[in-house]
Amino acid sequence: MTIFGAILLLMLSLLGAEPPSAGQPLTDDQRLAAADYHFECAGKLLAQAKDAFQSGKKDLSAGFVVQGDEQIAKGQHLLDIVQHDPGQWIGTSYLRAYLEILLAQRAFDPGKTETERTKHESLKKSHLLAGRTVLTGIVAGFPADPWIPKALLKLGTIHEGLEEINLACKAYSDLTFHYPNSEQAAEGWFRLGKGLMTKNKASERSAEGNPDPARRAADLAAAQEAWVMAAKTFTRVKSDFPNFAQADKAVVLSGLCYMRAKRFDEALLSLAVITDQGDFPDRDLWAEAMYWTAEVYLKVAATTLKPAPWKIDPATAGNKAYKVMKKLIEAFPESVWSKYSRGRIAQDPILVDAERIASGGRKHD
Repeated sequence: MTIFGAILLLMLSLLGAEPPSAGQPLTDDQRLAAADYHFECAGKLLAQAKDAFQSGKKDLSAGFVVQGDEQIAKGQHLLDIVQHDPGQWIGTSYLRAYLEILLAQRAFDPGKTETERTKHESLKKSHLLAGRTVLTGIVAGFPADPWIPKALLKLGTIHEGLEEINLACKAYSDLTFHYPNSEQAAEGWFRLGKGLMTKNKASERSAEGNPDPARRAADLAAAQEAWVMAAKTFTRVKSDFPNFAQADKAVVLSGLCYMRAKRFDEALLSLAVITDQGDFPDRDLWAEAMYWTAEVYLKVAATTLKPAPWKIDPATAGNKAYKVMKKLIEAFPESVWSKYSRGRIAQDPILVDAERIASGGRKHD
């Protein structure tokens, strides 16, 4: 057996596809599973290409694109073999839509001129619309098919790309409600939480612009409850899917959502899941959790509510925020969160006072 053949057999076993008998060609099911695998690889490579491009590493980005194109070509070759089998119509339709997503994902270089940017956006949108049409049809018509959880997840990402956030949240909600035990459920919950965050930010901006004081207050209160819903969505990711790749990030986002909801006690409890660990492996996420912990303390310190509706004492919260940020700067000096912390300590009046006191001075009146 060739090395490629051995890798393919291992890949099919990991995907749950039945490997072929010795000397037998791949079945159509195996070809589709392999094509799906190649497309997944392509998606990761193109994401790396975009990150490298945005960081100014254009040569590295171009290399990732070449590798991504190779994976797309391998998947498309397998897909072309199967596409005329009517028994595989749903699987091939899903993968055709996935291919459209990859082609849209590949168009991350907007160009330098207005004409190029317009062409870029038009090309990207045309691929996403084509994928949306296919996935909407198979999701509505074949809810029991095993490809549908994947289709719902991809449909949600397409809606995100088209800035259709309500529809994206609906796709993720359908995924998590109807297919709670699917492999895609964890990512569905995570993306639902991020979609709710996007909606809530828009709702807050709209509420703050309402000229009617009573209506503005009511809308802001509703927005706070929506932030609680988003926080609980992220908490669900960590509790139900602890091995999910973004489970710890979900914990930090849960704390951030509780902070936006002014539920500061819950925010600190969520963030402490990360900050209280003695040696957390993801150092950037650890630094981020510390930064938001300090921001929670700052918001408590700035409150004018009497008595404050939290367990945290506003009188000591500012000093706690300062200590957390100083600890962050010392532990992670090169982190972007340390950069933010240094800026906050230099400019925020509460932190400026805390630093003056820590240096032996008096609090500014």
